[in-house]
Amino acid sequence: QKPQHPPPAIMQLISILACSTTVAAFVGPTPAAAPSALKAAPVTEWAGATAPFGFFDPLGLSKDIDAGRLAFYREAEIKHGRVAM
Repeated sequence: QKPQHPPPAIMQLISILACSTTVAAFVGPTPAAAPSALKAAPVTEWAGATAPFGFFDPLGLSKDIDAGRLAFYREAEIKHGRVAM
């Protein structure tokens, strides 16, 4: 007796499903919307302002820059602090 083989269409379907699940494993999740909590609040009310000092900027580095540049500095400070740990 000859062994029974599945029809070629079923074999193609099985191979396509196997490949698609493998490819789906390498697709990253969709990025969530960026939080806008810092954009809504004035700079002096950002997270990190403490009660006795308020917005801590003893050298006045944030006086003449816009909020976007200050956010960039803040992100860089957090990133470098994490790398240093």
